[in-house]
Amino acid sequence: MRVSPSILVLLLAASAGSAAAQTRRFEIIPEYGYTNGGSRSFDATTVNGKLVPGGKLVLDNSPAYGATFSAEGWGGNFFTFTYMRQDTKLGAQFSSTPPASVVANPNAKGGFSTSEYIVGARHEFASSEQSQIRPYLGFGLGVNVLDPKFSSVGGARVSSGTDMLFSLHGGIKYMLGTEQRVGLMADFRGVWTYVPSGDWTVYCDYWYGCNAFQGTTAMGQSTIKGGLVYKF
Repeated sequence: MRVSPSILVLLLAASAGSAAAQTRRFEIIPEYGYTNGGSRSFDATTVNGKLVPGGKLVLDNSPAYGATFSAEGWGGNFFTFTYMRQDTKLGAQFSSTPPASVVANPNAKGGFSTSEYIVGARHEFASSEQSQIRPYLGFGLGVNVLDPKFSSVGGARVSSGTDMLFSLHGGIKYMLGTEQRVGLMADFRGVWTYVPSGDWTVYCDYWYGCNAFQGTTAMGQSTIKGGLVYKF
């Protein structure tokens, strides 16, 4: 049987496109979303002989943006690196009204940013390599750079820091077309940053003497975001 040259060309192009799709193992995903939550407690203190009540430092909910780089491994597993930044404001919520001579404006807020750097993994629950709809779950470890644009807010001292974080996330990815080079992603991520608690523990032993260790407390935040997937 004689095969038309045009049919051969189409078959070769289809096989080449299929092979290219199978060898695309990396992804760049620009992301944009909205981050909720984030607070840390502080204790009461005495300033100039007057008691300033304790309370919480609270981050405002605000937009967040960043990107994820993914490298595909085996069996639907991906290794990921994510950067997310939030530019927001930080304010103090006191447990009772502070003295006006010490805290002139207890409702004052200042600029604050968080920058998350997360190394993690993601598993996609797809029925086959050709599946367009891909639900997934993932986790990650990293650091959160907390950067205030001021030294105090509402009378509470604030300083910058780089603290460890843990994250869990899940969502769905939808790849477009037969080649699946471009897709859309919807993601929900929870992040827990372990910030200093202000509580200290003293530990003593026979060999090294006594040492003081500051405790930590988890500052929880959640981000819902969407992204554009580009696979290469």
